[in-house]
Amino acid sequence: MSASLSFEVPVGPSRVTVFVSDATLRARFDGAQERSALPDLYRRHRQSLEEAAIRRVRAGGRQPVVLRVTDLQP
Repeated sequence: MSASLSFEVPVGPSRVTVFVSDATLRARFDGAQERSALPDLYRRHRQSLEEAAIRRVRAGGRQPVVLRVTDLQP
């Protein structure tokens, strides 16, 4: 099983749990040479991750939210 990261994001009056896999974070944010720790990637890209989760929830996505690479496209 691959590593993953979870966090909560406020959406309206609720907090939604979000999961993102190591593979997804690295595919979108980590250069081939870098290999940053998952918490470091989260801190550097927190805004993008939270915005993606909010978009998924507002579009009717199931909760908890599981982010995919396609959710994180610029």
